[in-house]
Amino acid sequence: MIHFPRENSGNPASHLTLDAPAFAPKQREESAEANPESQFVATGIEKGKPKNVLLSTIRALVRNKFSEWVEVRCLLDVGSQSCSCTKACAERLQLKMEKDIESVDVKSAGDTEASLCEDHFVRTHKRNEEGRYVVSMALSRDPSCLGNSKDMAVRQLNSLWKRLSRDSEYFSLYTDFLREYEDLGHLERVVESSEPPTQYYIPHHGVIRPDKLTTKLRVVFNASSPPTTGISLNDILMKGDVIEDVLQTISRFRRHKFAFTTDIQKMYRQILIDPDQHDLQRIVWKTGPNTEVSAYRLNTVTYGMSNAPFLVIRTLQKLAEDEKSRFPLASEALLHDTYIDDIVSGAPDLKTVRRLQSQLRDALQSCGMTLHKWSSNSPELLNSSLSSDVEHSFSVETNLSVKTLGISWKPFQDRFVFKVSISMKPSYT
Repeated sequence: MIHFPRENSGNPASHLTLDAPAFAPKQREESAEANPESQFVATGIEKGKPKNVLLSTIRALVRNKFSEWVEVRCLLDVGSQSCSCTKACAERLQLKMEKDIESVDVKSAGDTEASLCEDHFVRTHKRNEEGRYVVSMALSRDPSCLGNSKDMAVRQLNSLWKRLSRDSEYFSLYTDFLREYEDLGHLERVVESSEPPTQYYIPHHGVIRPDKLTTKLRVVFNASSPPTTGISLNDILMKGDVIEDVLQTISRFRRHKFAFTTDIQKMYRQILIDPDQHDLQRIVWKTGPNTEVSAYRLNTVTYGMSNAPFLVIRTLQKLAEDEKSRFPLASEALLHDTYIDDIVSGAPDLKTVRRLQSQLRDALQSCGMTLHKWSSNSPELLNSSLSSDVEHSFSVETNLSVKTLGISWKPFQDRFVFKVSISMKPSYT
């Protein structure tokens, strides 16, 4: 929604907030014009009473915050006569846009949040000396608006410790999780005495998942928790465009004679965040209910950030592009047979599927990622040397089902199954 009030105090539309389409890329110009044919009457509220005003759609080219020229379409009160808008008008609109563009919700095909995120990723991502991807979070506002978040995080940590103190299994799982996080370099303790000018502390809590055989605890980082200003980190993160069609992925998977599933181990945490933004991903922790609170930084893409799905999916797409010449089969699978961290793919013959399996392993290892939990409808493929970390064995677990893409797949029968729980009531009224 964009509203450009006229400077004239006599403007009858000065108290109206009107929807207007906005932002379509255009060649560089410095003009704007009213469209007499688009004039219409709109009804708004002024001083509590309905008010009819004559409006016209105008077009103006202005600069956005990336110094790119974009066309603005907005509504301008023209009274009883048509009007023209000159270069001076465009300049005034430019000032307005540069001031407010970060907080305005703009929806169009040309310059949406999705395209800004894409542009930001292309300009800022890199690979370090180890081949790992380093990405930057696109922000819609200056992070100084986040205010004081540490007190909030400490309060929630104290609340968390009430459960940790009375549940020994929960405490053990939680401390093991954070210890591993730090040992892998995904988290580091803050040692400097002075606070940086801008930081955000993310509250966290754990969710027990009794149905999981390996990862029974999932720690959730809540970047939507508002600090003193009421504005959370998720409020200023640009989310990007995430389009993954699970139905298309499943349909392709069913076409393969030799099919397999695997997933990328700790995928989010294999992608590094730009060090300049580490202080926007702080947490607090203490080793006991009455011990001193310590601050830590999260160094990787963090589950719970609203932009995390875009960053990981876009990074995999970039990996497919970067490694296409070396691993063409893997590149196609990463682009078309991947859903978040699950890869469901295959080939028409055993030779090709083994090449694909090998290429996927090597391509992902080139950026520090590891595939695990392999499953296949082919005993030959599952028992190959590349599939050392497997989900099942054909010899003893022929009826086992594995979870992929949110549904259950029985590899031995090569079919999907759905489990439904129905609670029966003793009587119905």
